[in-house]
Amino acid sequence: MFSNLSGARRAAVFLMIIALVTVAVYYGVWSGGFLRDDFPVITENPWITSPSYIPEIFSSSLWGFYKGDFITGESNYYRPVMHLLLMGSYALFKASPAGYHAVNLLFHVLNAFLVFFIASALLNAKEKGAQSRSYLLPFSAALFFSLHPASAEPVVWIAAIGELSFTLFFMAAFYLFVLNGQGSSSLLYALSIAIYIVALFSKETATVLAPLFFFYGLMEGRPLVQALKRGAPYLAAAFVFVFIRSSIVGPLNAEHAMGGFQYLLSVVTLSAQYVEKLVFPFGIKLYYPFHASSSFSDIVTRELGVLVVAAAAVAVWVWKSSMRRTVLFFLLWIAMALAPPILMVKYIQGEWVFASRYLYFSTAGFSMLLAFGLRRVSEKGASVLLLVVALLPFAFESARAKGFWIDEFSFWKKAASDAPMSPTTHASLGVVYAEKKMYAEAIREYEATIKIAPDSAGVYSNLGVVYYKTKETDKAILMFEKAVALSKDASRAGALHARLGAMYLEKGLPEKAVLHLEQAVAAGQGDASLYNFLGVALAGSGQYQRAYAAFSEALKIDPQNAMAKKNLDRLSKGGTGAGE
Repeated sequence: MFSNLSGARRAAVFLMIIALVTVAVYYGVWSGGFLRDDFPVITENPWITSPSYIPEIFSSSLWGFYKGDFITGESNYYRPVMHLLLMGSYALFKASPAGYHAVNLLFHVLNAFLVFFIASALLNAKEKGAQSRSYLLPFSAALFFSLHPASAEPVVWIAAIGELSFTLFFMAAFYLFVLNGQGSSSLLYALSIAIYIVALFSKETATVLAPLFFFYGLMEGRPLVQALKRGAPYLAAAFVFVFIRSSIVGPLNAEHAMGGFQYLLSVVTLSAQYVEKLVFPFGIKLYYPFHASSSFSDIVTRELGVLVVAAAAVAVWVWKSSMRRTVLFFLLWIAMALAPPILMVKYIQGEWVFASRYLYFSTAGFSMLLAFGLRRVSEKGASVLLLVVALLPFAFESARAKGFWIDEFSFWKKAASDAPMSPTTHASLGVVYAEKKMYAEAIREYEATIKIAPDSAGVYSNLGVVYYKTKETDKAILMFEKAVALSKDASRAGALHARLGAMYLEKGLPEKAVLHLEQAVAAGQGDASLYNFLGVALAGSGQYQRAYAAFSEALKIDPQNAMAKKNLDRLSKGGTGAGE
């Protein structure tokens, strides 16, 4: 079909097809909105609004900019490149999500191009003079990577730009490294090292992958010392980065530690999940609640069966293949990329342990491994048929998965369906329903959350808000009382006391209002409005001197507070006139 074209033109045609097919599958993704982490990292992130924040970006943790309550606990991820990329997008698109989605899709297309280029370089090195045939195999690898359903999450979720950028910069560095090893200019070697450093500052996983440059030298058949010499700058860069990172944000937080046996079983379970979704990426869920395995029976699953079969197949392939070094190299590519999310299970915060986005980089290696595996089949003229048969289901599955990331409602509705016993999914869906003023549905989801996790103070608080909006004040008060009793955070408890005080005041129960408002003040919730409410409650319960002091304190905090002025004036003139 392309036999009359030069090598460069054939490559350009293949790249154009890759881009068109990828955009066709993800067509319309730019119509989606912000969801999950997108809100804090874009709409509430001052760092991306001006280059003046660059020093702060490089001297702080990933979430160092955030002042709200979206993140619980201190994050010590360090990924400054993510903020720089978002800064560029913000300069172009401000708070319009369409542009950010387009950037993610562009990064994905560029990553597919790099899979094509790397596979081409490696295959041509293995098969001198077989360029026209080997272009079809890199093309197959690039499409397999581009359309793999596990890629849907990082492509359509704006906040996953770190996954896309780290993959782009690492593969660009690796491609230049390969070209340099095949006799190209030494300038490419220096450029490769520089781009690898950018990958390090994009995501910490790049540190774990530094040995791949050394292992590639061994795969080429280079002497051990020479392979180590070529890979040494990358290893050195990784060590320096770890030192810089640790100096700025400290070591990784050890959260949710478990016993050694539980940890081992959980590692096996996660490994099986990732392998199963790598080789059979259908039915990928938006949410996978994590439960630590405690016995061998917990890990006997379909995923474990896939892992055993895949391991056996690979073992036979390595044993019989004349390209076992290449096979082993790409197996290392896959395994090393998955090592952090699997082995760090003891340290990952919250329920978000397994996620398909963590497969993104590994899928690139797996795609190239398949290209090498298709070499023998391609000699029999069956590669095009295999490509179509394999990739059509991938394309449909990716297009289907894309639709669940359109907005918060679509996402959390699907997530709650994926994980019906997860309190997080029901609680989050309840918030979305409440924002849509679908209060009956919000109450249903909050109540479902409480059945699963009865100690959820935040959910009781949210339920109280909904009951208040539906004019069921008594139920709202009951929910807030439960939230206060369960709250472990003094500041949040103070805010709940303030709300309860205002509600009791509204019901004409000033004595109860005083009790809660005083506890709110004691918890540090002492703004002018709170002191004004306290003054009203004190006056209503006949404590006029204390009411006078509360109104005075409100005006001391905010001399322009009209309500406090009015109430203080009424109290001064009539003694009992405070009432707002």
